[in-house]
Amino acid sequence: MSLPPGMAQRVVFYSAQTWVRQLREGQNYDALRPAISICVLAGASYRELAQLHLDFRLREKSQSTTLTDDLQRHFLQLKHLQVTAETLYNASAIERWCWLL
Repeated sequence: MSLPPGMAQRVVFYSAQTWVRQLREGQNYDALRPAISICVLAGASYRELAQLHLDFRLREKSQSTTLTDDLQRHFLQLKHLQVTAETLYNASAIERWCWLL
């Protein structure tokens, strides 16, 4: 529910480990399927990023071109959920999932 020190590295480590363990010796790399981590945070661990859904992937820094979608880390910062029972009907899919959580 929170992002203590070292947790970001832990999430990256476990998703990378999950991704790598899919292949056996001699298999083709195109057999790999994405490893997706979803972290639900009660607070806002990335205060400089005041948004509900943070989507981290392997991207080129200056052009924001994605190298691959195979390693995804999603953080849902519930502190930034602006949906109420009255506005739930018009909410986005992410907002509805967060409301459920």
